[in-house]
Amino acid sequence: MLLIKKFTYSSADTNPMRCVICGFQDEKMTPFRASTNFTSSNLLNYGDGICENCRKFFEDQNYRRRSWYCSKGKVVFLDKKDILPTLIDPPDPPFLIHLTKNGKKQGFLQILAKPNFSRDRFVISFDDRMIWIDRKEIIEMKKVAEDARKRGFRKRDLLGDIHPKLWEYRDLCEKVISFKKNPAWEVVVFAI
Repeated sequence: MLLIKKFTYSSADTNPMRCVICGFQDEKMTPFRASTNFTSSNLLNYGDGICENCRKFFEDQNYRRRSWYCSKGKVVFLDKKDILPTLIDPPDPPFLIHLTKNGKKQGFLQILAKPNFSRDRFVISFDDRMIWIDRKEIIEMKKVAEDARKRGFRKRDLLGDIHPKLWEYRDLCEKVISFKKNPAWEVVVFAI
């Protein structure tokens, strides 16, 4: 699967179609028709067709149901244990990363047209949200989350209100609270 496409078309093209997912224009495109139970039309762009590369992602439900990354024309599906190592050491650019908690949302549709060219700061799709990832922050968040879990913090303590008995670890609680402002924290807590 090709990640980087030519986003222009020749003036010789008479009636190019525009892909509703990536925006690529071409005459050789499948007309786009979503099923009546498709609920993620808000993630689509203006267009009237779907290109071959995007169609493969759209039609294969594994891309919705599972976490994955795509780099250099290949897709690698991720288990939960693989998520943080992938964020800390992402593939060579250009790449895409999609993570899902429950596989019910089509958030990967919005990332297909946004390949990453930096391994240090990049965007991922997490269910139906786009989240900026900074590798240095992820490394620090991972250490704090693992330390908190060893001390008895539950995931709901890390994402919501911290149980009063855990305030004996005041410095750790304050660090957790500071991370809650960053959407990447939810990704780290999900993955630990």
